[in-house]
Amino acid sequence: MPRTLPIVPAPPDTDEAQEAALLELAVAAFGNRERALRWLRRPRREFGGAAPLEMLDTPAGVRQVAALLRGLAAARDNGEG
Repeated sequence: MPRTLPIVPAPPDTDEAQEAALLELAVAAFGNRERALRWLRRPRREFGGAAPLEMLDTPAGVRQVAALLRGLAAARDNGEG
């Protein structure tokens, strides 16, 4: 009889894990950590004048920042950035 593995629920996202994942996306979008951090800390028109790091207080804000960073990273990968 095949052995089955127990189902273990994934731990909830922590703020640090969320920030680390977004930093990783930002580095992919901007090429290095310094430029990524600068972008994350500066107020952005796309977020109504809020800095991307300020958007992490809500799940919707996290999704908005992540979506924008994914688009920027894809554009960079395609040679558009």
